[in-house]
Amino acid sequence: MKIHIILSFLFTGLFLKAQEPDSLIVKKVWSLEDCINYTLENNITIKQVELRMNSSEVNLTQSKYAKLPNLSNSASQNFSWGSSIDPITSDFVSEQLNSTNLQLSTSVTLYNGNQMNNTIKQTISRTE
Repeated sequence: MKIHIILSFLFTGLFLKAQEPDSLIVKKVWSLEDCINYTLENNITIKQVELRMNSSEVNLTQSKYAKLPNLSNSASQNFSWGSSIDPITSDFVSEQLNSTNLQLSTSVTLYNGNQMNNTIKQTISRTE
């Protein structure tokens, strides 16, 4: 019985070839140009600079859009059934009450000490 176990370990070790290099994988020979291109495509420092440039461009666009007016709206609907208090007359009523609220607001910055123009100039200088 022990001989069978020992032989099975020996034969499985021969068939597994765990430490042998893969002969099926085609190994690519890297030229100097391939190495340089790979480095440029995968360099972390270059990717960080690209992300900073993209962030600066977004900040510039955001600074320019800050000059535009703001517009916001909201709407709400309230339904009440049964016994409740009328919000207009403060009477106790036993019926259905409906109320609708609509809101529209806008705001424009007329002048804030030339801060928006200076922010745009600053973000332009950072993107260059």
